[in-house]
Amino acid sequence: QMARLSIQLIGPMRVTLRDQTPACFETEKTRALLAYLAAEGDRPHRRDLVAEMLWPDRPAGAAHANLRHALSSLRRSIGDAPGSEDAASILIATRQTLQFNAASDVWLDVSAFLTRLETPRVTGQRDVQSLEEAVRLYRGDFLEDLSVTDCAELEEWLLLTRERLRRMTLDGLNQLAACYEQLGQWDRALPHARRHAE
Repeated sequence: QMARLSIQLIGPMRVTLRDQTPACFETEKTRALLAYLAAEGDRPHRRDLVAEMLWPDRPAGAAHANLRHALSSLRRSIGDAPGSEDAASILIATRQTLQFNAASDVWLDVSAFLTRLETPRVTGQRDVQSLEEAVRLYRGDFLEDLSVTDCAELEEWLLLTRERLRRMTLDGLNQLAACYEQLGQWDRALPHARRHAE
């Protein structure tokens, strides 16, 4: 059973609806809004701060209007009806805050990646398998095809997240190479060590 929405943010951004159609976004900032809310889905975000981050050069009123428009456009793109603030809703919007609903029927590569890397570190097949799955999810730099040039705060968030996920991947590759070396499986250790060195 496919998730209602599948979101890949590691590497080029890909958003796919359940029927396998790619979601189309009106603007780069609409994409950026989804990416930011999804990647930072553990908490609600104040609307005024999100508006300021995406439209730093606009007066507050205009930035808020832009955010409202981007939000309704985003909801259309991902088939998330506004006003249906129930458990199934992908985006939870109140007058003050916006939040990505991590409990909704969505598959997000960043969450899958982090969950697999946080599997208890025991030397054994399960641990190795989780690490393998995690490094396989790393298809390139986080949101490598997203470009928003006039948003310094968003750019900074992108760079920090890219760096963090890249470091975690290198750490995972390192651990994998070490695990396979311990098991004497040099043929399996080598590609990870090579990828780590790239």
